[in-house]
Amino acid sequence: MATAILPAGYIKIEDSPSPEPIIISVEPVPVHSDAPVVVDPRDPEGFLKRCSGFNKKTRVRCGTTIGKKSEQTCHPTFLPTCRSHRDQQTFAGWCQFQHRNGERCGRLFRWTPPYFELCLEHQGHPDTPCYFFKLPLELRHEVFRYLLPDRPIGSSTAALHDGHDKYHNQSFVPLPGLGGPSLPRIRRRNPYVNLPSIHPQPYNAMVMAPRTGTSDSVFPMPALDLFLVNHQIYQEAKNFLFSSIPFTIDVRKDGAFMCGRRLLEPRRADGSSHFVVDEADEAKQRFLKNFDWSAVKHYAVDILVENWADGTQYPSNSAWDEEVELYDIRVIVSGVLAKSRNLCKLQIRLCLADFDWTHEQILANTKLILGPFERLRNVRQPQILGIFTGRPIHNTMLTVQRPPRTMGSLAPICSVPMLPAGAPVMMPGLPDFDAYVADWARWISSSSSSPVTSKPPIRAMFTEFKDFYSKLSSVVPDVTFRGGRHAFLHRARVAREQEDIESFRHLRNELIQYWYAYLDQEERKKNDMNARLSRMLDTDIYPSHEWEEPPKQSNPTRRCSTATTGSATSPILLDADTMAKEGIPMKGNLAHSDFEANLRTLQSRQSLFATQQVGCSMRIQQPIPDPHLQRQQMAQMAQVQAAARARALQQQKEAMHDRTRQAQLQLLAQQRQAQTAAAAWVGASGGEGDAQEDGKVANPDDGMGDDDSDNDPDPLLPVFKKLIITASRARRRRSREEWIRGLKKWM
Repeated sequence: MATAILPAGYIKIEDSPSPEPIIISVEPVPVHSDAPVVVDPRDPEGFLKRCSGFNKKTRVRCGTTIGKKSEQTCHPTFLPTCRSHRDQQTFAGWCQFQHRNGERCGRLFRWTPPYFELCLEHQGHPDTPCYFFKLPLELRHEVFRYLLPDRPIGSSTAALHDGHDKYHNQSFVPLPGLGGPSLPRIRRRNPYVNLPSIHPQPYNAMVMAPRTGTSDSVFPMPALDLFLVNHQIYQEAKNFLFSSIPFTIDVRKDGAFMCGRRLLEPRRADGSSHFVVDEADEAKQRFLKNFDWSAVKHYAVDILVENWADGTQYPSNSAWDEEVELYDIRVIVSGVLAKSRNLCKLQIRLCLADFDWTHEQILANTKLILGPFERLRNVRQPQILGIFTGRPIHNTMLTVQRPPRTMGSLAPICSVPMLPAGAPVMMPGLPDFDAYVADWARWISSSSSSPVTSKPPIRAMFTEFKDFYSKLSSVVPDVTFRGGRHAFLHRARVAREQEDIESFRHLRNELIQYWYAYLDQEERKKNDMNARLSRMLDTDIYPSHEWEEPPKQSNPTRRCSTATTGSATSPILLDADTMAKEGIPMKGNLAHSDFEANLRTLQSRQSLFATQQVGCSMRIQQPIPDPHLQRQQMAQMAQVQAAARARALQQQKEAMHDRTRQAQLQLLAQQRQAQTAAAAWVGASGGEGDAQEDGKVANPDDGMGDDDSDNDPDPLLPVFKKLIITASRARRRRSREEWIRGLKKWM
């Protein structure tokens, strides 16, 4: 390296040539390439020695060495830069992570406030303190308001049912008391939006935009992501959600819906379901089991009562009954009470669709429908927001398929239209309505040790009545012929709701008469068959050739073919060869009997289906029948009926065998008594005279008896004759029974 040095004392004169500089050569100092590079652990990236700016074109760090003055300030506010990148100011952060030994990390890094002053190595470290829990609980709740819904959680999830487009704006009335944060909320079309950016946004970008026809999620962010942070946030967020946000229970003609699940569904008169058990039903059972019902503090109940007798949707529906419909809705309302625990707020809206009721009738039917809520207690703010009229535009329950990214079950959820609230017929301000609401609220808000009053005993009576009716309807189908308001279950339900014990007992006795009439009819059938059986057996007057006892067998329910004691020529007991030779059929006409059995099965199935439709407790719109499903159901029904017939036939066979066995034992005892009496008579007469062959006795006129006796017959002779005749008849009757059993066996 060369350096130019001017002579000492030289003064340069203007416009004079400069002298030649003296060149002194300096030898370069050798540098070892393998010398270790010293890296400061507090500044591994060298922010204090090299420029921290970036090239605007290549986006590569400048890295220009800067003077030592930058190192004089140990904790600068901004990272040092060269003169070219002076406009790039970046906050200098010193990692505040504290190790377990108490020493801080202190590493210099690029810091972006207001994030924690932590380097990349210690961001998200498990030992990092959570400053969120140092805030008061009220401030944490205000933070939760931005992450949780600000409107009721209901079942109107489909685009046609959300109630926020221009066709439904008039039908959506926000519930009072749902005041959210004063700051504006950010709404995006993505149902799961991210948190607001740290950079300032213009005001017009934060104003809520009008909703489109697409359905957005109620939650601003996935609730599962919030609940999985830790246990404390889960408990605080869940308690805040369940205490401040109302859960809407929609009561419709299709049942009761909550959170997209059908909690209650209409049933037929026999208690069977209108729907086939599928994956949605299994998801409902899991929801009922896992949902924390005791944590819910706020319910909003929307009830829609529809008139099916008239209108364009259900024309000529003659089976619909207004009274039955009202009590059906009342039953669903009673089912809602089973899930009501620890309530603080209860808000109810009732909508009547296509009813021509007067003001008095509307008030009376409102009391009838909302009567079950009077069993609630300890509700701080019960409200009836009003009675409305109208029908939703898209009044159909829809199934909404979940997206594939959904965690857990992918079973579809139910969506129902929102309650139309555009035409009120009763609102606060009417004297009679206000009087009823005041009494209703006083009962519900009264203090009690239990949140729900105890059930009256008539409800247990109704449960047993319904169980007896369900079993009786399968035996006596006549009880299902009554429909509408005259059906047994509906009349019992009315008596239960009104606690009318006299009417309930009268109805119960009326149902019992059906059972007694059935028993009398069966008894008459039994007596008639017994009489026919006796006449059939009495026509056999042929004598029996053998005096025998029934053989002993280990299994009394089965008899082998070798037990038959009749000969081939006997007209009473016949074997298979003899019956085939004589042309006696051993099997019935299977084709004819199967045809008649199938015909009777089809007729009974059609009759049962018709009676179920007539006597159903709640009618719904019948879906289009599926031929494959109908064939499958008919096959299952045929299998069940065949199994039932087989069980009944087996029971009849066992009962007949038991009765036959008892008769055999009785006849055997009578035969033994006759033999004993005959032996005693023979011994008493001195052993003179024996019974002739084939059960005949000696003639008393043939010189039987003592020679020196008079002509009067022996007084024991008539008794002996009766005993012999009785034994012979018993022997023939037993032979006939064995012949009948053998014939049944071969048939």
